[in-house]
Amino acid sequence: MKSTIDQLAQRLGAELGAAAVVTEPSVLASHVVDGMQPALVCSPATAEQIAAALRVCVETEAAVVPWGRGKAMGVGETSIILVGAAISNAVFDATGIKLREIPYTPEKVKAAFATRT
Repeated sequence: MKSTIDQLAQRLGAELGAAAVVTEPSVLASHVVDGMQPALVCSPATAEQIAAALRVCVETEAAVVPWGRGKAMGVGETSIILVGAAISNAVFDATGIKLREIPYTPEKVKAAFATRT
């Protein structure tokens, strides 16, 4: 089921709290990577919130890109590596599958589910 950005923001806001979801263009402009600006940014505070956000994104077929809090994505930047690992572990906790390459898209999650034994 694909959903609009507003629907996704509402669902994530219900799971994480409205303050954890940003859709303001002026804020999103600072999160551009490879020339692409995200439709929204959410900031889960706990592993449980990360798992909840990922469940919502899988259900709505929204792509996920992990970010370091307030940092640019840089090669070898420790916070980026840890965030990606934390999200991968949250996906594993929520679904039982281990993703090892970002971005974690619905297609990758569905493919991992299909090959799970």
